[in-house]
Amino acid sequence: MKMVGQDSSLFPSVGKSLGKPANFELSHLEKLQAHRYVLYNCDVVNPYLKEHASNLKRKRRDRRLTPKDIEQIQNKEFPEWFRQHILHLEETNGPDSINEDIRWLARGPLEFARRHRAYNIRGFRFRAKRILDIIEIDYYGRFSVVLFKCEWVDVTRGKGVKKDKFGLSLVNFSHQIHRGDRIEHEPFVFANQVDQVFYLEDRTNPGWSVVLKMKPRDVYDMGEDWNDVQSEPFHVSKLGDLFKNAHDNHSWTRSDMEGYTVDGTAKDHDIGSDIEDEC
Repeated sequence: MKMVGQDSSLFPSVGKSLGKPANFELSHLEKLQAHRYVLYNCDVVNPYLKEHASNLKRKRRDRRLTPKDIEQIQNKEFPEWFRQHILHLEETNGPDSINEDIRWLARGPLEFARRHRAYNIRGFRFRAKRILDIIEIDYYGRFSVVLFKCEWVDVTRGKGVKKDKFGLSLVNFSHQIHRGDRIEHEPFVFANQVDQVFYLEDRTNPGWSVVLKMKPRDVYDMGEDWNDVQSEPFHVSKLGDLFKNAHDNHSWTRSDMEGYTVDGTAKDHDIGSDIEDEC
């Protein structure tokens, strides 16, 4: 399968695939969740979401719908309602009455998609690990959208996310949500919405990892050797040699102020065994 896609006013191309992508068939649930995320995060679709919500309220005057009720109904019904609604507008007013991209967006993606082994975007290189999948869904060759399927932790305070006494963010992957096995789950995000972080096991907090946000590779110009350091996971035992080799020819001291000595021994935090990349 070859995606020929054109430039889209709604979804311009972002990033670059690394390696040859593989073709695969989306499950019904994957297709619904991926397409629904695209719809819910496209500004031009918002008026249609409001129209659909108003229709739901009118049809159920016997029972007042709460915002939660409407959300649950739209999660199941909106993509198909949107498709039928746009088709009706085309038949009534002619195809030229609807923006071309909206017409194809409403039809939904094809069942066949592409899976990327790795993806470069905004100076970051992502591989499928904590990012469970990197897929590209195709809207009938008109345009395509790259989505990352991620692991999501429960952000309820103290469950999946917390701050330690130093103000560092910690996450616990034993408290996950949006796994993708239920229709209301939202496991996907746009490729341009992710940042890369490293997770360091915190041995003072069993089960928790410290979150360290990375800088894109093109933020600083530090010579050719620096460009060889990839934003990918490395075992903590290798980091010392890695940065030493990359930075031997660079000065990391300031000459414009008087210096002083501090004790850099880590007492409360014992950095753990693995570093992983994530969105």
